Amino acid sequence: MEDSIKELAKHEDIWFRYLKHWGCNIDTAKDLVQEMYIQIDTYLKKHNTSIMYNETEINHYFVYVTLYNMFCNLKRAEKKSKPCKFRLYARA
Repeated sequence: MEDSIKELAKHEDIWFRYLKHWGCNIDTAKDLVQEMYIQIDTYLKKHNTSIMYNETEINHYFVYVTLYNMFCNLKRAEKKSKPCKFRLYARA
């Protein structure tokens, strides 16, 4: 399983490109990629499985779907949270 995460890290530039293509800024993309590593690692340990097709090839589709869902969840959360409007009123 640790080998899977190491292989994921080797393709980090691909994950960043996906997120940048969807409109993510670089800081948010870094956060999402780090969260993706944690989420996939947790999934692999929980289900005792691998995301490798063979010893060297990663299942890119699994990573793509994971990142896409994380990105959509982030955008959905941003849409729900409305910024607080604060107005200063001058005293008469």
